[in-house]
Amino acid sequence: MKTLIVILVLAGYWTASGVVAQGVLPVQVTVEKKEATSRVVKQKAAVARKGNMDMHTPEVAERTQKMTLVLKLLNMSPAPLSGAVVNYTVVGRGRTVSDLKIAKEAKCQTDLPPMRPTSIELEPVSFLLEETVFRHGAFSNKNTQDGDQYYGVHVLVELGDRKFEFADPKDLVTAMKRLKPASDQPASSVSAATTSQARNFYLDEKPFDKLSNKKISDWGILALETSTKWKHGETEHFVVHFFANADAIARRCEKFYADTREFFGFRHDLMGALKSHVFAFHDPADWKSFKRQVKLADTTGGVARSHEFFYLSVTSDRQFDSLAHVQAHEMTHLVFNRFFNGRVPLWLNEGVAEYFGLKRIVDLTTFRSYVGRAKPFPLDKLFDAEKYPEQEQALRSFYAESAIVVDFLTHTAERRALLPKFIDAMIAKDDADAALKLYGFNTRADFNKAYERHRASFPKN
Repeated sequence: MKTLIVILVLAGYWTASGVVAQGVLPVQVTVEKKEATSRVVKQKAAVARKGNMDMHTPEVAERTQKMTLVLKLLNMSPAPLSGAVVNYTVVGRGRTVSDLKIAKEAKCQTDLPPMRPTSIELEPVSFLLEETVFRHGAFSNKNTQDGDQYYGVHVLVELGDRKFEFADPKDLVTAMKRLKPASDQPASSVSAATTSQARNFYLDEKPFDKLSNKKISDWGILALETSTKWKHGETEHFVVHFFANADAIARRCEKFYADTREFFGFRHDLMGALKSHVFAFHDPADWKSFKRQVKLADTTGGVARSHEFFYLSVTSDRQFDSLAHVQAHEMTHLVFNRFFNGRVPLWLNEGVAEYFGLKRIVDLTTFRSYVGRAKPFPLDKLFDAEKYPEQEQALRSFYAESAIVVDFLTHTAERRALLPKFIDAMIAKDDADAALKLYGFNTRADFNKAYERHRASFPKN
């Protein structure tokens, strides 16, 4: 059981006949876990064919917990508080605050007698505590970031025009401000906001003219002109334009952001509070029309351009793209641009995006198999490339080889820590030989020798 106490100060205290005195009104608020039950749900492994790649979905076992919480409010003044309205919100989160979402919310009216605790039992809520992934006889517990772990309860007590607030834990107050309006707004305003949040946990849906960043490029204007059915919303770092699947798209955006920033050592975000735009097309006909207007190839599934990302969020049968390869790859470009300023060599830009894009959606075995089956692309030609290969096979080899080089440069924790410095060096001067000295390779021959050993460990055709 976890107990927290907070002293809430009010200018006066109340009785049935009105305000009778001025002074301090102490109230104790306690949150207790009454009971919890756990259960395990399993999802069998599967293999799906996407293009020329087999996508392996591993077996997953999720351990969930159903929890009952109890609020205890103690009016420590000598006078009763009649007709107090208690609003409570149970909030869950995953590994990062970006995963914060409302799990349960409600309100009730109660009398708070003096010097005697009043208990309010909350409706049971379920949280994903652990996700175990079984891959080829092994298992991993590293994928819990998508799940919800118990985070806390936010309590807002209202009496007339007086309001006081409590959060367990205390830092939940800051997090709640992103999900709900400030507590000094009218109760009707709170109700309207929470109704919207019940539909979208990760996205704050709003009209275009209410967005914090309404500045879009000529491509953005063309995208929105393809349909009158666009909806809009915001997450912590993105403005999302969508038709459907808002929560899944928004969650992925913030997850990709958090993963990329963590990988680069929590590097400073150069854009600060300015949000990038994501345009998630839902109708293949709209997407085809947009590509024609901006002169993209027919085979293009998505494209990142400066601080905007455009893509088709569904498969050919209009089902939500659960594999998200395109979103993962192009979102890496989008997030990458928030941390690094300057022109990145083509192979490095695509190598980082392909590496992250694949690693986010497939297991290690599938990643190595997919990039390893591609025909090797000569390193000298790779490092000197200023445009994409025109032939399809050569293009696939270019992407795969770039991803393997990035895999080599990040193969250990020590190497991974050097990658941001390597990228900065390549931006400052496109000289691979000089930048590779950061890794201890004094000559290109030294690098090539070590890289070929790493390359040989990948499966062949």
